[in-house]
Amino acid sequence: ERKPRDPAIHKLVTWRLVSFAYLQIGMLQAIAGFYAYFTVLNGFGFRPGHLIDLDRERVFNDQRNPEKLRDAYYLWCFDPDYTEKCVYLPNLWYGTVAESSIPYYDDEQFQLWKANGEKYVEDGKKYIVSVAQDLGYTDLFLANLTSKDSTMTWPEFEANWWKSENETAADSVFGQFSYRSYHTINDQNLVLYPNRECFDEDYNEIVTSGDGKNLPPPFCNTAYEYQPRTYEYGTTVDSRPIGLRSMFPMQTRTRVEALSMSNSAYFISIIVVQWADLMICKTRVRSLFEQGMTNVFMNYALFFETILGAFLVYVPVANTVTGTRPLKFTWWTPAIPFSLAIYLYDELRKGWTRKNRNGWLHRNTYW
Repeated sequence: ERKPRDPAIHKLVTWRLVSFAYLQIGMLQAIAGFYAYFTVLNGFGFRPGHLIDLDRERVFNDQRNPEKLRDAYYLWCFDPDYTEKCVYLPNLWYGTVAESSIPYYDDEQFQLWKANGEKYVEDGKKYIVSVAQDLGYTDLFLANLTSKDSTMTWPEFEANWWKSENETAADSVFGQFSYRSYHTINDQNLVLYPNRECFDEDYNEIVTSGDGKNLPPPFCNTAYEYQPRTYEYGTTVDSRPIGLRSMFPMQTRTRVEALSMSNSAYFISIIVVQWADLMICKTRVRSLFEQGMTNVFMNYALFFETILGAFLVYVPVANTVTGTRPLKFTWWTPAIPFSLAIYLYDELRKGWTRKNRNGWLHRNTYW
């Protein structure tokens, strides 16, 4: 039998244990978490390149600040052939809310947007001017979209340049935005995500005269069979190419939900890889196939952490308290390959250690 531990020599925490826990297993767990995080965001249309500096101005999911909610209502991300950058814009849409006379946008909001000198607003204005110039406009300048030009109104901007009411026109800046927006088309010309989830209520009651209601946003098909989604790529209604906006623009509510879901997926992925982490810690050298899974308390712990994770993700009260959101079953699975990799890695390490006692691997990883 092994002699009792000598506390002067056999330390409970050694550099080998730290290396194994943080630089080996810990790294695999962190990668699993980020992979799940990016997987969920990818389902909403975000490429990894889109995420760089995306929230530098802290407007991505800020639904509490009326100014940011108004002037960064929509996020536009574009095909990388045009630009890797995303821009924030107001709800520049000519129409009214379905079955009502409440306009989506009005001149009061437009003048406030013109007067806003924040960087995220300036970036949006500059890209509008850039696209307008690409379309051959020579009469729209950045100064026209600032408080320096007191004569520019929303109806004038919509009628002469933006043209969301006539987006099929070759000179529609809004139509060009829709055309350039990212559509998840891969190198094989396959549309990975024809559409994405959206939400039939938004935070726009703060900035519009919506009679105290969060009105349904434009471009969101609230009549979808299961839950509100954007119109599928390529869809047209009354000759309007509404399917061009299958991923972007994305309103504030969807951004809030997307971020909460990706954070929840990261949390669940850690639970999944912890399954393997707990099992490999049963022994230091002996294979789990020999040791078996006879520890009732450990098996209960595996079951309990999974149930706890599901509780925090799927129970509404837990969503409110912790900021989590319900996940699709497929969003539980991104971490499974990493969980298997952790288990296989440790089984190989233990097998090599058993055959090569006092070898390099034994000396540096036996904890």
